[in-house]
Parts: sequence; C-alpha cells; structure tokens
Amino acid sequence: MLIIAQDHARERVTPLVALEAAERLLANRDNDPTTRRILQNVDILIVPPNNPDGGHYNFFDRTGQRRTMTNHCPLTGSADVTARGNWGVDLNRNYRVGSAIDGYAGGSFICTSDTFMGPGKLSEPEAQNIVWLADTHPNLKFFMTVHSSGGQLFWQPGAYIADGRITTPRPPLRDETYYWEMAEEILSNVKGLRDTVVQPGNVGGSSDVLYSSAGNVREDLYFNFGIYAFGWEIGGVQWNPETGEFDSGGGFIPPWPEADLQYQEYASGVVEMFEIAMAYGQDQHPATTRLVQERQADGAVHVTFEPSEPASIHYTTDGSTPTTDSPVYEAANMREPGEVIEVGATTTFRWISVDVKGQVENAKRFTVRVR
Repeated sequence: MLIIAQDHARERVTPLVALEAAERLLANRDNDPTTRRILQNVDILIVPPNNPDGGHYNFFDRTGQRRTMTNHCPLTGSADVTARGNWGVDLNRNYRVGSAIDGYAGGSFICTSDTFMGPGKLSEPEAQNIVWLADTHPNLKFFMTVHSSGGQLFWQPGAYIADGRITTPRPPLRDETYYWEMAEEILSNVKGLRDTVVQPGNVGGSSDVLYSSAGNVREDLYFNFGIYAFGWEIGGVQWNPETGEFDSGGGFIPPWPEADLQYQEYASGVVEMFEIAMAYGQDQHPATTRLVQERQADGAVHVTFEPSEPASIHYTTDGSTPTTDSPVYEAANMREPGEVIEVGATTTFRWISVDVKGQVENAKRFTVRVR
C-alpha cells in the first residue's frame, strides 16, 4: 500500500495524516496484535510531503502556494526570479491518463496557472517517482493520496471532456462495489473521533462528486497498474448542536486545534486501509455467486446475480462454457447495483466469477424456466 500527501503545498494538514498513521504503527507495534499483523503482512510505502519544495515555500514565503517550484515559463514570459510565486506544476495534473493533452478538463497549459499540467506527461520527478514505485512494486494494490479540504472520498472516474462531459472509463461493477465497501469501512473509522461526516454526495468518482482533474495520479495507478486508488479531501464537516448547522473544516490552513483533530481522525481511515490491504492479502477463497430469479406478472423472469463479495461475473446463455472473455454482468447505471436481465423463454445460465484478487469461482449453471 502507498500513501502520499501534500501534492499541493498549501494543504498543510495532509502530511500530518500520513505521519500520524506511521506513528501509530510504530507506537502500537509491541502492544497491539492487529498492528503487529499489519506490519508482518503488509508492505507500506509513505511519502508524507510529495511536494517538499512547494511546501517549504508555503511555510516561509507564500501561504497560497499550491504547485511545485519548478520554472517552466519561457524566458520571454514570467521567468524572472521575482515571479517565482507564479511558477510550478500541479503534480496532480502531470500524469498520463485523462490528461489535458488528451482533451480532458481541469488542467492548464499556462505556466503560471495553479492547474498547470507541466510541459508534458510525467515531466516532473515527483510524479515520475510515484510511477516508479508502482512499477517497482508489483504487489502494490492500494493507494491513497491525501488532499484538503472539503470532506470528500473519491476514486475513478476522475476526469472528463467538457464537451458532452465524457468521463474516463468507469470501473466495472466489481471494482465499483469494492470501492464502496472499502469507503464505508474507512469513513466509519474517521467518524469515530468526533463524528466527522463525509456526506454520501461527496463519495464516489471524483468527476461526479468534485470536478474534473485531468492527468491525476489515481487514474494513472488504477488503469496502468490495477491499483485501487483513492483520493481524499480531508476537512469534513461536523454537526454543531448549538447552532443547528454543520461546521466547516477550516480550509487549507485551519487553526491548530482543528488541524490537530483533523490529522488524527483521518489517520484512523488510513490505518483502516492497512487492515483492508491485509485482508486482501490473506483472502484465499474465491467468491460464491448465486442466481436470483423473480417472476413477473407477464410470465417473464427477472434475473440478477448476487456474489458473496465483489466479483466480476461472466456468463453465457448459449450452452457454452463461460470464460473471462464471456459477457460480463454490468451495473444497471452509474452508482447503481447490478442490472436486471429479463428472460422471456426458458434459458440455461452458466457463469463464473472473478474476485478482486483474481480468484476464479468454479463454473455454475442454472436453468430459468419460463412457463
């Protein structure tokens, strides 16, 4: 598992989330059995400040600094050292999937823009380093990039072409279901400290719940390496019973009493991800799937599949043996469960399922009889 933080320099609380998660592993190693099992079974990589140059400049010179400090402006433009506050690359626009170069929204080609994507894909060493980590560690299966603020938890799709709002591909039903299951576990642990809430409308594909981030790191790791890649905007809201309203998280640089609580509660979510990664590694059994039929008044039968855990279901109705190349059972729509298959004549379904670890269920068959 890989955790990175502070791609954006002004998001000062985010590296503390990563460091607090690491601190808990070290502090609890000798007295907590779960922590010992995590350390024995999970390879954990942590990059607390992925943008150290921008972070230092933010601390000591310019509180609004978001990007790196690399000057990519032409000599005829804002290249003078007095313009250094306008330099830099938005690292979360510098990756290869859904890039501004490919027409996706949310990244800029202007060297002084806060969403400047850089002179090319993976032009920046900080982005190259993250891809190198993924390429060098084939067992890397989970990823979290920590941002602030606003209180969102998101995954793919992360970018869209503005004309028609055409997103990068949505995860298949198996992965989408797995993301939602993991999100529920992660957010339950964030809530434990002081009832911080990440509202349902702020959970899901980032292009649905936030905005288009052309060339973001999550999609590069998911589509190129098969890594389950989350993004976080920490700083969720808390209900204030005295005012009857939700209090905000305090922005990029909240007062220390708020920041102190923020990094602790969101570190709890990161530690839960360590447990999710451990459970993934120890899972030795494929999913089991059952076919559910519901008879309709007109004589037809509605068929759905119910796997015991997130899994891709491949099925046939022509008598052939199902393989991973067979048609796949899909979601009914975005943010919805599996489709309903309407059967109008007696049909034999044959199917297999493939769980998130790639374990394949033995083929099953069932005949749906239409009277």
